[in-house]
Amino acid sequence: MIINLNIKRIVFSSNDNNIISADPKTLVPIHVSAGAKYLKNINSEEEFKKIKNDKKSKSKSKSI
Repeated sequence: MIINLNIKRIVFSSNDNNIISADPKTLVPIHVSAGAKYLKNINSEEEFKKIKNDKKSKSKSKSI
């Protein structure tokens, strides 16, 4: 996403408190960001609700 936004540099601190400035095109993330976790959870909740609603509608149609 950062590359798509044409961001030139990203600055962050490392685990040993060093400040790092890097070109996003050369940066390789080694963890899942908080934003990615949030989006995954939202998608999972939406899928869960869809499945739950589908089961409810199927059970209602069987009882009719």
